Amino acid sequence: MRTPRRKLCMTFCGGVIISPTKLLSAAHCFAEDPSICQKICGNQGPKRTLSHTYAVAGNLRNYDAYSEDSAEHGQWRTLKSVVYPRTYKFPKDDIAILYTSKPFHFNNNVRAIPIAKKYIDYHGKCLVSGYGRTSRQGTSDKLLLAHLHLLPNRQCGLRFRKNMRKFVCTDTVVNDVGKGDSGGPLVCSKTGDPNEGPNGVLVGIVSGNQRRAASFFTRVSYFARYIERNKATLAQPIFILYTTFLLL
Repeated sequence: MRTPRRKLCMTFCGGVIISPTKLLSAAHCFAEDPSICQKICGNQGPKRTLSHTYAVAGNLRNYDAYSEDSAEHGQWRTLKSVVYPRTYKFPKDDIAILYTSKPFHFNNNVRAIPIAKKYIDYHGKCLVSGYGRTSRQGTSDKLLLAHLHLLPNRQCGLRFRKNMRKFVCTDTVVNDVGKGDSGGPLVCSKTGDPNEGPNGVLVGIVSGNQRRAASFFTRVSYFARYIERNKATLAQPIFILYTTFLLL
Protein backbone atom coordinates (compact mmCIF):
# COMPACT_ATOMS: atom_id res chain seq x y z
CA MET A 1 0.00 0.00 0.00
CA ARG A 2 1.39 3.38 -0.83
CA THR A 3 0.91 7.00 0.14
CA PRO A 4 1.33 10.11 -2.08
CA ARG A 5 4.59 11.95 -1.69
CA ARG A 6 5.17 14.13 -4.74
CA LYS A 7 2.88 11.79 -6.64
CA LEU A 8 4.87 8.75 -5.51
CA CYS A 9 3.17 5.89 -3.70
CA MET A 10 4.67 3.87 -0.85
CA THR A 11 4.03 0.25 0.10
CA PHE A 12 2.71 -0.33 3.63
CA CYS A 13 1.44 -3.93 3.51
CA GLY A 14 1.58 -7.04 1.38
CA GLY A 15 -1.17 -9.28 0.14
CA VAL A 16 -2.13 -12.24 -2.01
CA ILE A 17 -4.59 -12.37 -4.89
CA ILE A 18 -6.93 -15.36 -4.70
CA SER A 19 -9.19 -14.42 -7.62
CA PRO A 20 -9.12 -11.59 -10.18
CA THR A 21 -11.00 -9.28 -7.78
CA LYS A 22 -10.33 -10.87 -4.38
CA LEU A 23 -7.24 -10.67 -2.15
CA LEU A 24 -6.03 -11.74 1.29
CA SER A 25 -4.03 -9.59 3.69
CA ALA A 26 -3.70 -8.96 7.43
CA ALA A 27 -6.65 -7.38 9.25
CA HIS A 28 -4.35 -5.10 11.25
CA CYS A 29 -3.30 -3.38 8.00
CA PHE A 30 -6.84 -1.94 7.82
CA ALA A 31 -8.53 -2.29 11.19
CA GLU A 32 -6.04 -0.50 13.45
CA ASP A 33 -6.49 2.85 11.74
CA PRO A 34 -9.27 3.53 9.21
CA SER A 35 -7.10 6.20 7.62
CA ILE A 36 -3.68 4.60 7.26
CA CYS A 37 -2.50 7.44 5.06
CA GLN A 38 -2.97 9.86 7.94
CA LYS A 39 -0.73 7.67 10.09
CA ILE A 40 2.00 7.28 7.47
CA CYS A 41 1.92 10.91 6.30
CA GLY A 42 2.09 12.35 9.81
CA ASN A 43 -1.56 13.47 9.88
CA GLN A 44 -0.99 15.83 6.95
CA GLY A 45 -3.29 16.25 3.98
CA PRO A 46 -6.86 15.02 3.44
CA LYS A 47 -8.12 11.77 4.88
CA ARG A 48 -7.82 8.88 2.42
CA THR A 49 -10.47 6.26 1.79
CA LEU A 50 -10.29 2.82 0.17
CA SER A 51 -10.80 4.49 -3.20
CA HIS A 52 -7.35 6.04 -2.69
CA THR A 53 -5.77 2.69 -1.81
CA TYR A 54 -4.24 0.54 -4.54
CA ALA A 55 -3.47 -3.15 -4.77
CA VAL A 56 -0.49 -3.45 -7.10
CA ALA A 57 0.69 -6.65 -8.78
CA GLY A 58 3.71 -7.28 -11.00
CA ASN A 59 5.71 -4.34 -9.61
CA LEU A 60 8.82 -5.05 -7.52
CA ARG A 61 9.41 -1.46 -6.37
CA ASN A 62 8.64 -0.22 -2.87
CA TYR A 63 7.99 3.31 -4.21
CA ASP A 64 6.43 4.12 -7.57
CA ALA A 65 3.96 6.41 -9.31
CA TYR A 66 0.56 5.29 -10.56
CA SER A 67 0.56 3.94 -14.08
CA GLU A 68 -1.74 2.20 -16.52
CA ASP A 69 -1.13 -1.54 -16.88
CA SER A 70 2.37 -2.22 -18.20
CA ALA A 71 5.18 -4.77 -17.92
CA GLU A 72 7.36 -2.18 -16.14
CA HIS A 73 4.86 -0.78 -13.62
CA GLY A 74 2.55 -3.76 -13.18
CA GLN A 75 -1.20 -3.58 -12.60
CA TRP A 76 -2.82 -1.05 -10.24
CA ARG A 77 -6.31 -1.63 -8.85
CA THR A 78 -8.27 0.49 -6.39
CA LEU A 79 -9.89 -1.30 -3.46
CA LYS A 80 -13.67 -1.48 -3.26
CA SER A 81 -14.25 -3.13 0.12
CA VAL A 82 -12.54 -4.91 3.02
CA VAL A 83 -13.94 -7.71 5.21
CA TYR A 84 -12.37 -9.21 8.32
CA PRO A 85 -13.70 -11.35 11.22
CA ARG A 86 -15.81 -9.59 13.86
CA THR A 87 -13.72 -11.48 16.41
CA TYR A 88 -10.50 -9.82 15.23
CA LYS A 89 -8.31 -8.42 17.98
CA PHE A 90 -4.63 -8.50 17.12
CA PRO A 91 -3.13 -11.01 16.80
CA LYS A 92 -6.33 -13.06 17.01
CA ASP A 93 -8.06 -13.71 13.64
CA ASP A 94 -5.66 -11.37 11.83
CA ILE A 95 -6.90 -11.92 8.29
CA ALA A 96 -8.69 -9.64 5.84
CA ILE A 97 -10.44 -10.24 2.52
CA LEU A 98 -10.27 -7.39 0.03
CA TYR A 99 -12.11 -6.71 -3.22
CA THR A 100 -10.83 -4.59 -6.08
CA SER A 101 -12.88 -2.29 -8.28
CA LYS A 102 -11.84 -4.20 -11.41
CA PRO A 103 -10.09 -7.55 -11.99
CA PHE A 104 -6.40 -8.25 -12.40
CA HIS A 105 -5.30 -9.85 -15.65
CA PHE A 106 -3.40 -13.13 -15.55
CA ASN A 107 -0.05 -13.05 -17.39
CA ASN A 108 3.55 -14.29 -17.20
CA ASN A 109 4.20 -12.17 -14.09
CA VAL A 110 1.21 -13.59 -12.22
CA ARG A 111 1.50 -17.14 -10.96
CA ALA A 112 -1.47 -19.10 -9.62
CA ILE A 113 -1.19 -20.69 -6.19
CA PRO A 114 -4.03 -22.21 -4.13
CA ILE A 115 -4.86 -21.63 -0.47
CA ALA A 116 -4.28 -24.37 2.11
CA LYS A 117 -7.43 -26.16 3.25
CA LYS A 118 -6.12 -28.95 5.48
CA TYR A 119 -4.73 -28.49 9.00
CA ILE A 120 -1.11 -29.71 8.89
CA ASP A 121 1.76 -29.39 11.36
CA TYR A 122 4.22 -27.98 8.83
CA HIS A 123 7.96 -28.72 8.88
CA GLY A 124 11.00 -27.62 6.89
CA LYS A 125 11.38 -24.27 5.14
CA CYS A 126 8.88 -22.04 3.34
CA LEU A 127 9.11 -18.88 1.24
CA VAL A 128 8.08 -15.42 2.43
CA SER A 129 8.28 -12.13 0.51
CA GLY A 130 7.96 -8.45 1.36
CA TYR A 131 9.49 -4.99 1.63
CA GLY A 132 9.83 -5.01 5.41
CA ARG A 133 12.44 -3.28 7.52
CA THR A 134 15.98 -4.47 6.71
CA SER A 135 17.80 -2.11 9.10
CA ARG A 136 17.20 0.81 11.43
CA GLN A 137 17.42 3.08 8.40
CA GLY A 138 14.32 1.72 6.70
CA THR A 139 12.73 -0.81 4.39
CA SER A 140 13.96 -2.43 1.20
CA ASP A 141 13.61 -0.57 -2.12
CA LYS A 142 12.70 -3.80 -3.91
CA LEU A 143 10.74 -6.93 -3.11
CA LEU A 144 12.77 -9.42 -1.06
CA LEU A 145 12.41 -13.19 -0.74
CA ALA A 146 13.52 -15.37 2.18
CA HIS A 147 13.26 -19.00 3.21
CA LEU A 148 12.12 -19.33 6.83
CA HIS A 149 12.45 -22.41 9.04
CA LEU A 150 9.07 -23.58 10.33
CA LEU A 151 8.44 -24.50 13.95
CA PRO A 152 6.27 -27.48 14.91
CA ASN A 153 3.01 -26.41 16.56
CA ARG A 154 4.00 -27.72 19.97
CA GLN A 155 7.30 -25.82 19.95
CA CYS A 156 5.53 -22.64 18.81
CA GLY A 157 3.04 -22.94 21.66
CA LEU A 158 5.84 -23.39 24.19
CA ARG A 159 7.63 -20.27 22.97
CA PHE A 160 4.53 -18.11 23.19
CA ARG A 161 3.08 -19.95 26.20
CA LYS A 162 -0.36 -20.12 24.60
CA ASN A 163 -2.43 -22.13 22.13
CA MET A 164 -1.10 -21.27 18.65
CA ARG A 165 -3.43 -23.50 16.65
CA LYS A 166 -4.60 -20.56 14.49
CA PHE A 167 -1.02 -19.70 13.55
CA VAL A 168 1.98 -20.99 11.64
CA CYS A 169 5.29 -20.07 13.29
CA THR A 170 8.83 -19.67 11.97
CA ASP A 171 12.17 -19.42 13.75
CA THR A 172 13.83 -15.98 13.85
CA VAL A 173 17.46 -17.11 14.24
CA VAL A 174 18.63 -16.60 10.63
CA ASN A 175 15.88 -14.77 8.68
CA ASP A 176 12.78 -13.01 9.90
CA VAL A 177 9.86 -10.87 8.79
CA GLY A 178 10.02 -7.14 9.48
CA LYS A 179 7.78 -4.11 9.82
CA GLY A 180 6.18 -3.59 6.42
CA ASP A 181 5.91 -7.31 5.58
CA SER A 182 2.46 -7.59 7.19
CA GLY A 183 -0.18 -9.21 5.01
CA GLY A 184 2.37 -10.90 2.78
CA PRO A 185 2.35 -14.60 1.85
CA LEU A 186 4.03 -17.65 3.36
CA VAL A 187 4.19 -20.31 0.65
CA CYS A 188 5.18 -23.94 1.23
CA SER A 189 5.74 -26.99 -0.98
CA LYS A 190 5.38 -30.74 -0.38
CA THR A 191 2.93 -30.13 2.46
CA GLY A 192 0.52 -32.96 1.71
CA ASP A 193 -2.36 -30.49 1.43
CA PRO A 194 -4.83 -31.81 -1.17
CA ASN A 195 -5.19 -28.30 -2.59
CA GLU A 196 -1.46 -27.79 -3.21
CA GLY A 197 -0.43 -26.90 -6.77
CA PRO A 198 2.85 -27.31 -8.67
CA ASN A 199 4.15 -24.01 -7.23
CA GLY A 200 3.17 -24.81 -3.65
CA VAL A 201 0.32 -23.64 -1.47
CA LEU A 202 -0.44 -20.51 0.57
CA VAL A 203 -0.23 -21.58 4.23
CA GLY A 204 0.11 -18.27 6.08
CA ILE A 205 -0.38 -14.49 6.08
CA VAL A 206 2.33 -12.42 7.79
CA SER A 207 0.94 -11.18 11.12
CA GLY A 208 3.84 -10.29 13.46
CA ASN A 209 6.76 -11.47 15.54
CA GLN A 210 8.06 -11.49 19.07
CA ARG A 211 11.73 -10.92 19.73
CA ARG A 212 13.54 -14.02 20.94
CA ALA A 213 10.41 -16.12 20.35
CA ALA A 214 9.22 -16.55 16.77
CA SER A 215 7.44 -14.93 13.85
CA PHE A 216 3.77 -15.84 13.53
CA PHE A 217 1.52 -16.08 10.50
CA THR A 218 -2.26 -16.36 10.39
CA ARG A 219 -2.97 -19.98 9.41
CA VAL A 220 -4.85 -19.88 6.09
CA SER A 221 -6.29 -23.40 6.36
CA TYR A 222 -8.04 -22.44 9.62
CA PHE A 223 -9.92 -19.70 7.75
CA ALA A 224 -10.50 -21.59 4.48
CA ARG A 225 -14.27 -21.82 4.99
CA TYR A 226 -14.47 -18.16 6.01
CA ILE A 227 -12.60 -17.20 2.85
CA GLU A 228 -14.88 -19.30 0.67
CA ARG A 229 -18.05 -17.93 2.30
CA ASN A 230 -17.01 -14.40 1.40
CA LYS A 231 -17.08 -14.97 -2.35
CA ALA A 232 -16.29 -12.36 -4.96
CA THR A 233 -19.17 -11.04 -7.04
CA LEU A 234 -17.51 -12.17 -10.29
CA ALA A 235 -17.48 -15.93 -10.91
CA GLN A 236 -14.03 -16.25 -12.49
CA PRO A 237 -11.06 -18.65 -12.18
CA ILE A 238 -8.85 -18.33 -9.11
CA PHE A 239 -5.37 -16.78 -9.35
CA ILE A 240 -2.96 -15.99 -6.49
CA LEU A 241 0.12 -13.80 -6.59
CA TYR A 242 2.17 -11.50 -4.41
CA THR A 243 0.62 -8.07 -4.25
CA THR A 244 1.40 -4.86 -2.44
CA PHE A 245 -1.22 -2.41 -1.21
CA LEU A 246 -0.59 1.26 -1.85
CA LEU A 247 -2.16 4.52 -0.88
CA LEU A 248 -2.47 7.40 -3.32
